[in-house]
Amino acid sequence: MRPGLLALPPLLASHLSPGLVVLVLLALAAGYVALALARPTRRCPRCAGERVTRTRWRHRIRPCRRCSATGRAPRLLAPLIHRTYWLIRHERTRKP
Repeated sequence: MRPGLLALPPLLASHLSPGLVVLVLLALAAGYVALALARPTRRCPRCAGERVTRTRWRHRIRPCRRCSATGRAPRLLAPLIHRTYWLIRHERTRKP
């Protein structure tokens, strides 16, 4: 990969203010938190949601070990986001 391949062209970089970059990053983070709260799991990357994986011998299949044969895997940071959400709402410490 060339060194300047990921760099912004000079005309675009000169018009970006640091405040705008921070706002865009905050908007992206808020969007990911909302996504993690609404849909905390994603399709399992190992079995692609099929719940089984093939062994070296293609005729044998076995339950997926990564997702415990559910077909779903947690999103990045979703458990931490949910624990924080429950802590704020006091749902874990609330007594019935």
